[in-house]
Amino acid sequence: MGNVRELLRNPSIMHKVQTEVRQVISTKSTIDETDIHSLHFLNMVIKETLRLHPPAPLMLPMENRKQCEFV
Repeated sequence: MGNVRELLRNPSIMHKVQTEVRQVISTKSTIDETDIHSLHFLNMVIKETLRLHPPAPLMLPMENRKQCEFV
């Protein structure tokens, strides 16, 4: 959901991603792994979106379930 929201906020970036995807898969009916690796700009957009909107908190509080002793 974060990717879509960020792309809607930045139409020029969305256009650039669409252009890249159309160029890479223009003549194919299916996408395989080699195509995904050649979508460099899309990969950067996804990484930036995950940086802005992480799927989970980065530092969760931790608590031991069992008592332990350090020697």
